[in-house]
Amino acid sequence: CEDYGVSQWLADLRELAGSGEQLGVDNIMGIEIFNEPYDYSWSEWRSLIDQAYDAINPVNSNILIFAGGIGPMNNSETADSPHGAEETTPNWGENLYEAGGNPPAMPKDRLVYCPHAFGPSMYVQTQFMDPDQPGCEGFEGDRAGDEKYNIVINPVLLEQGWEEHFGYLKDLGYAIVIGAFGGN
Repeated sequence: CEDYGVSQWLADLRELAGSGEQLGVDNIMGIEIFNEPYDYSWSEWRSLIDQAYDAINPVNSNILIFAGGIGPMNNSETADSPHGAEETTPNWGENLYEAGGNPPAMPKDRLVYCPHAFGPSMYVQTQFMDPDQPGCEGFEGDRAGDEKYNIVINPVLLEQGWEEHFGYLKDLGYAIVIGAFGGN
């Protein structure tokens, strides 16, 4: 089996973009181009968003491009991608922190950012750790669950994280749709 790469991905996006005409329907409004691109830096993902637009636009110039955010890690380094405050780590697909200052070149009116925002039942992020429980600071993920640390929903930290990760893009004139959400 040949590896699935960028050229095949772009071919598949072109096929999806033409599927409305092929099926005889006119109600396909957009394509989420990739689910949770957690393994990319913002500059890598931004370039891929533009490549997706360049592949889709000649086939269907009316369809919207839905692009999620990157995850907290990327394949270029072992360090976290920038995401704002240390105490608010993003979910996979939530981190659009760098998008405002370095947006894709594609037209703004065709781009819909679609971050994914989940609760701690999906992934225990730093901001869900109980600050009053000794020893749990800095823990997240499976390790936090394995250690049976208390989980709290702090609305102030949650709102701060969402604003830093993607909320600010609304003020810059971008469309935002939460692409996936849930968890308690």
